[in-house]
Formats: sequence, C-alpha cells, structure tokens
Amino acid sequence: MNVAVLATPLVILALVNLGKSIGINGKASLVLSVVLGVVFAVTDGLLSANVIYQYVSNGLLLGLSAAGLYDVSVSVGSYQAKRSIEAAESN
Repeated sequence: MNVAVLATPLVILALVNLGKSIGINGKASLVLSVVLGVVFAVTDGLLSANVIYQYVSNGLLLGLSAAGLYDVSVSVGSYQAKRSIEAAESN
C-alpha cells in the first residue's frame, strides 16, 4: 500500500480545515471533503505512474503536515503560557 493512500484522509482533512478558515462551513465542508476524496482517488488512479504527480502529491503531504504540526505547536505553547500565568496568579 502506498504511503500517499494512507495519508490522503489527513490531506483532505487539512484542505477542508483550510476551506473552513476561508469561510466554507456546514454542509459545504462535507461536500468539499467528498469532492476532494473523489478527485484524489481519480487523480491517483490516472496519474499514479507519473513521476511529477508523485513529487507534487508528496510535496503536498509534507507541506500540509508541516503546517499542521506548526499549528499544534503554537496551540500547545499558548496553552502552556496560559497555565503558567494562571499558576502565577493563584500564588
């Protein structure tokens, strides 16, 4: 099984979250996720032997993963800062 096949749901999730950040909400985000899934499956089926497609899809996976990792680290950092402030105020 290809690594891209395993990571595709994560890419779709990241792209739907990107869509939500620009204003796509509710049922439109559900439709977006289904459409993206179909597009990725068809594209993978048609272009899986194309080296450029493989490079682009791997780059997309890496870029979205890095962006998600950055968002998580910022969230954890702000949570830790908030807890430190609360602890200092309670003393």
